[in-house]
Amino acid sequence: MLIIPLSLIENKSVSGIITDIHKTAGTAAVPLRDYLLTELRVMVTYIRLFFLPINETLDYDYPIYHSFLNREVFLSFLFLLMILGFGIYLWLKDFKVQRFKNVKNPAAETAGRQTAKEDTLWQRPQGVLLNLNDQPSTFKLFHLKLISFGIFWFFITSSVETIFIPISPDLVSMTGIPAVDVIFDHRIYLPSIGIIIASSITLFHAFMHRGEAEGRSASELIPMHTAEPVLPGGSPVGVKQCGGTAKRKNGSFSFPTIRPCLLATIIIALSIATYQRNALWGNEISFWEDVVRKSPLKARDHNNLGNTYYDKGLNGNAIEQYQTAVRLQSDWVIPHFNLGQIYFFRGEMEKARSEFEITLQINPQYYEAQRFLNYITKQYRGQIN
Repeated sequence: MLIIPLSLIENKSVSGIITDIHKTAGTAAVPLRDYLLTELRVMVTYIRLFFLPINETLDYDYPIYHSFLNREVFLSFLFLLMILGFGIYLWLKDFKVQRFKNVKNPAAETAGRQTAKEDTLWQRPQGVLLNLNDQPSTFKLFHLKLISFGIFWFFITSSVETIFIPISPDLVSMTGIPAVDVIFDHRIYLPSIGIIIASSITLFHAFMHRGEAEGRSASELIPMHTAEPVLPGGSPVGVKQCGGTAKRKNGSFSFPTIRPCLLATIIIALSIATYQRNALWGNEISFWEDVVRKSPLKARDHNNLGNTYYDKGLNGNAIEQYQTAVRLQSDWVIPHFNLGQIYFFRGEMEKARSEFEITLQINPQYYEAQRFLNYITKQYRGQIN
């Protein structure tokens, strides 16, 4: 993780690094301060998308925030601060190491006949965990530190692109319009490793602790006639069961029964969502139509949908999308040039010349538009008013 920051630092001073960051932000339409405030909301959105992947899209029409006192920004800051503080707490928490202890056979104690043979059968093998409640604190400490590591990993890896360094798309040199993308799903790929580590271990402990509470008493864990070690969930080693005990003594369903059902439901739901998303990515027109439906005010998405229609021979639909892009961002040369090009190949030279002229007014260095305009002027001089 130090490779990227060190590659930025090289032999520069701290002030030089800060200057470079401000220059990066200065090329964008979003000031650095507003970018950082917006990223507080973006990081919460990343976390939400990881656990609840709803309304995913390639190009989000995300609002820019300008004040830290904005309710959504402030609440996002508190939420992230709480997660970071929780990670620090877990990392610094000190646990006392406990040793394994032999456990007396409760059945033998009840009958008043504690024999050496029964003690031997009941004695815990060295290094074997018979019940979650008997696990040493070093085992729990290791898992809790893994949770804190996952939290730190998320924040550190997110900082490369999300917090400190605004990432601008390569549109300025081509269009003259500064732009910045505050959110992109691919930026969460590396940070999501930390979320996976922290969330999976947290769920494991939550489920196991609840299962332990469901079968804590020795009479429920071990049959009176045996001294077999037990698993977390209440069944002796070697006894096969699916989902734990079906019912408790009071007739209500036990948590070990609900656990596999809940996990299976989550896995099936996410699998269906993944399949549907992959199917959408497999159809280019449907994919860009979905992007436009979720971000209807972004000229870039309408232009890309127009390109897709044009590649499929749907020129009428392409013109409609290019015109929408022009209405949304009239000083962007790309949709003007695309309109001029499609009008040119349709033989509508007057409209084509008009669009190429607008393109050159916005960006005089757009040589492709100049080539088309020169050709139209030479070949169709008498046909164009």
